[in-house]
This record gives sequence, C-alpha cells and structure tokens, in this order.
Amino acid sequence: EDKKDQMTYTRIFAQSMADQFFYGVVDRMEMNSELQDMFLYEFDSRTEMFHDTEFHGSSPNIRPEFCRTDHGDDLVYTFGYPFLADFFTLMDGQRWTEQEIALSKRVMKIWSQFALTGSPGWNKYDKATKLFNVFNKEGDSLKSGNDPMLIARFNMWKASVYGSP
Repeated sequence: EDKKDQMTYTRIFAQSMADQFFYGVVDRMEMNSELQDMFLYEFDSRTEMFHDTEFHGSSPNIRPEFCRTDHGDDLVYTFGYPFLADFFTLMDGQRWTEQEIALSKRVMKIWSQFALTGSPGWNKYDKATKLFNVFNKEGDSLKSGNDPMLIARFNMWKASVYGSP
C-alpha cells in the first residue's frame, strides 16, 4: 500500500478492531466447543448500496472501499430486508442487487434450518480444523482458522490480552 495514502492508518485500525472482535469469538469457541455444539461464521459480503454509486441512491453515506462488511450487516440479510420494500422506504434510488437478494434467501434458510434442527448445515466448530462458514454473495464457503496469518494475528491479540501467545 502507498504509505502516503491518507486512509492507511484507518485501514490498519479497522483491521485491528475487526481482529479484536473476531479473536474474542474464536477464543470463546476454543474454550467452550467441547462443552456444547457451536457453529462459527463470518459474514464477508459487501452491500452495494453502502458502496457503489449505482446502488446507493441519494444516500450521502458511502463506506470506504476497504470496509467490506460492518458488524451487524448480516442482520440485514438474516431478517430479509431485501424483501421488505413494501414495509419501509429506502432512500431515493437505493436498491439491492440480485446477488444480495439471493444471499438473503440463503441466510434466512440457513438460520431457519438452525432454529428447527440445531444445525445450520455445516459441521460444528472443531478445535483441530477450526472450520467456519463464510457467507458471501459469490457463494458460501468454508474457511480454516488454521491459516498462518490468522494465527499470527490471533497470537498478537492473545499476547496483548493475556500477556503471552
């Protein structure tokens, strides 16, 4: 990255804060996954109306490019906001993409299945594989927490919270 870019430190701070929140979740999963079934997911899908001028309409609030997903963005899809146009008004010109509508359908189906069966459709968290589901417009996938870069970032947080990795 260009060191002169005014957003460099903002990007670093945003990644650091995201890691801090995600590390806390993974740390609790590690401690409790043998006591009960637990399922981990990451929502990594950029909502176009928050980013792209073609979809954001008259909204003055556009997120920076590096900010793909904010905490809580998954709830918009979980509760089917793309299907609630008759019940609330988007800002003039805002709209959902077809991929976002399809993602919302998948997410609603998965959490409905979880409510009915106790399983969202992927394996429960396992300390060895550390697999978790990643929701994305392009298609959902499994990701491993055993990624060396992710482990290094978690060890940094573990050291800062507990004093040792």
